[in-house]
Amino acid sequence: MQKIIVQNFGAINYAEIDIKNITILIGEQATGKSTIAQLVYFFKSLQRDITQDIYRDLENILFQQTYIQRSNIVYQTIIQSIQNKFRVYFGSTRYLSDNFDVKFYFSDTAENHIHLYKNNTLRITFGNNFDINGLKGKITNLIDSFKTINFIRQNAAIVLPQLETLLVNYFEENGRSHFFESAYIPAGRNITTGYSDLFQDYFQKNYQLYEYKQNKEKETKSVIMELLNSFMTLVTEINSEIVANGGTLQKYISISQHKFTNRPEIVDFMEKIGLILKAKYLIERRNNTYEEYLELPNHAKIALNQTSSGQQEAIRILQDLFLITANKKNTYRIIEEPEAHLFPTAQKNLVDLFAIATNISESKLFITTHSPYILSSFNNLLLAGQAAAVNTEQTTNAGYPSYLCLNTNQFSAYQMNEDGTITPILENGLINVNGMDGVSFELGVKLDELWDIANPQNEN
Repeated sequence: MQKIIVQNFGAINYAEIDIKNITILIGEQATGKSTIAQLVYFFKSLQRDITQDIYRDLENILFQQTYIQRSNIVYQTIIQSIQNKFRVYFGSTRYLSDNFDVKFYFSDTAENHIHLYKNNTLRITFGNNFDINGLKGKITNLIDSFKTINFIRQNAAIVLPQLETLLVNYFEENGRSHFFESAYIPAGRNITTGYSDLFQDYFQKNYQLYEYKQNKEKETKSVIMELLNSFMTLVTEINSEIVANGGTLQKYISISQHKFTNRPEIVDFMEKIGLILKAKYLIERRNNTYEEYLELPNHAKIALNQTSSGQQEAIRILQDLFLITANKKNTYRIIEEPEAHLFPTAQKNLVDLFAIATNISESKLFITTHSPYILSSFNNLLLAGQAAAVNTEQTTNAGYPSYLCLNTNQFSAYQMNEDGTITPILENGLINVNGMDGVSFELGVKLDELWDIANPQNEN
């Protein structure tokens, strides 16, 4: 199990979160939910940045005369990679509290963590069990085995995976043999559906300009630009894969039929997508651009950028979850406000899709939400997991097959408080929704009071 501990950062005074297969974070605006989510993504995607930075610095590393010099440059590159990424995401350290402190534990092994704190500048230390010396030694040995920079430049497809393999045991839980591909799916994700490809091209060019300025002038990109660029890259990859497999999710299944034999969860998955979208999704590639549509039950086609806000907000999540489930991909997704613009029944179906995706693949989710319907839907699936442990057949007959049931031990939920602290809200295996839904009680009391004022003749 992984964990993050945050102290004195932005609106957060102290927060300790166990990161499980599904982690839920609720709270009022400006209490630090996005900060926590961005910090988790910062660490979960760190291995990718370090791999790329080491690869870019290989010529400098190989130029060093001695093994110790090369090893020291590897270590410096790792440190600088973390510092640079932090600056991009969270700005200059001069704005940090002097008591700023963040630890991210990569497993439940004691001292297997990276520690960030402030001492004039951002300082980085590693827990004893993280074994940073072992990591830099293995990377240096690998680089030495390549011998020449020409070999490295001509064989990136060989070099990069080997670097990634070395890093995986340090940055993945329990020394897994594969990466969890990380992605951040932000609120306002309809920016990739409601705007034209021209806008996305414009954004990409400006992002590249900022990247150039950062390298040449030490100008810092914003976290919004970084996350949006990462998300747009994910969307392009998703669209390319669907286009290459027929252009619809249904054709994707028929083309790769051998992968979907005896998989009832896929049938259920597709039904729930239909209930959310109220339409069939289609995508075509024409003149180097993607054209996306929704086909209604009457076979009328509507361009995706002309569909409802709920359909536009949901489609990127649905595409991604489909590919994760269909291919049993190992991913880590941080999703902001998945309920955006969706009716409560659609939110319930979306939560079912979250359960299917995490149960069928080894993927994990970190979700921020304001919706009591999201929480209540998760509670049903958590209780279904408890019921299935008692009687699987009855639970299945009640509409909850095993791929919908959630294990309480692999689930965590927290509420951010106004005082900058955090409260666990998983009690007896279920989410305590009182903190979220307390306003309903308050409104009910006020409604009764106003009713009595407006209808004095009904008073006894």
